[in-house]
Amino acid sequence: MRHYFLLIILLLEVVQILSFLSSATTNTFSSPTNILFATWSNGQAVREYKDFLSGNTKSQVCEDIPSLIIGNDKNSPLVNALKCLAKGKEDILISDAEPIPNEIDGRDNFPIYVALTPKELQKALKENLASKWMAKIDDFVFITWKNTNLEPLLKQYSLPRDSTSQLLPSFTLPDQPFIPQDMAVKYDVDSYGEAKWSTQSVSCGKWKEAIASRLQQNSIHCEPKFYRDYRRGMWEKFVMEAVFNLIGAVLKEPTTYEDVANYYANEASDMVWQISTMLRGSLAITLTYGFEERIFTFAEQRGKSILCEIDESTFDFCNGVIWEISKSGLNLGFGDPAPLHTEYLIYAKEERGLLQSLDIPEEMKNNQDNNRVSIMRQGNLRADGVV
Repeated sequence: MRHYFLLIILLLEVVQILSFLSSATTNTFSSPTNILFATWSNGQAVREYKDFLSGNTKSQVCEDIPSLIIGNDKNSPLVNALKCLAKGKEDILISDAEPIPNEIDGRDNFPIYVALTPKELQKALKENLASKWMAKIDDFVFITWKNTNLEPLLKQYSLPRDSTSQLLPSFTLPDQPFIPQDMAVKYDVDSYGEAKWSTQSVSCGKWKEAIASRLQQNSIHCEPKFYRDYRRGMWEKFVMEAVFNLIGAVLKEPTTYEDVANYYANEASDMVWQISTMLRGSLAITLTYGFEERIFTFAEQRGKSILCEIDESTFDFCNGVIWEISKSGLNLGFGDPAPLHTEYLIYAKEERGLLQSLDIPEEMKNNQDNNRVSIMRQGNLRADGVV
């Protein structure tokens, strides 16, 4: 008897399943208006994910090879560092006015490290990109050195993309014959047992593996990444430099990164979070979770020797990048997205005599007490667990 009941229950379940399938088929396909098509608007993300799954993420050359260096000063610290890191490989140095050689060490495919200052790069791109450099542009390695942000400049020429190679270095620039030393901080391990790094060197683009190899063979931690992850790392380091330098530079006594982290942590944290909110709203950049912890870890462990300063000659490539976004926010009626940064800039000029060439519109001064509070901060968990 028991078996009969089980059989009846099973038959009823089969009938229900068949009924459901019949109903679903009728409701879904009886009318074309009910068909929903899934779409994905970010083709770059899809392509990168397919490359990751297929293993097509590495450049043609994974080891360091003799390369070309473009630099106008053969004795510049960056040029010397690149040559020193090559460990005897015969790099060739040319100025930005000279033609790019067809071959190096028998290869017609080689990295081209751009060791120019931001202003030199700005001038060189304008003069040489179309006439001399376009055929080899995918071999260029643009280097974002300390206290600079090249993204606005490179965007003018549509250069920031998957194939464009870039290096975010984090190592010292000693005089020869001393070898550059790693500045990245290994400070913890994650839940998978992987090391956590703060302010590490990062490479991206066609030559990301070869770039990383050049640094790694000198015991400098460098991680090759997709462009989107490189971009997050670059902005994180840039935000730290812009914030810590500005806060420390306006003080009367010489101040280091370590001093700012230890004695002005609240001001630095608030400014960093305002700028991170600004990046999400204006440039669609979300800094990787834990960025505040990494920034302060670096400042505390490596910042004792880094003096806070504002260089007016490179302002446009550092704090000036944030300044321009703040002005755009006000002009568009959205308010200043980084009011604390603006307040410090105004104080630096009017009270400390810095940045005398900086033009401060009246609306920027009048806006200090009337800034809008961004709702994007709400619900966003900070690195220290505070909402």
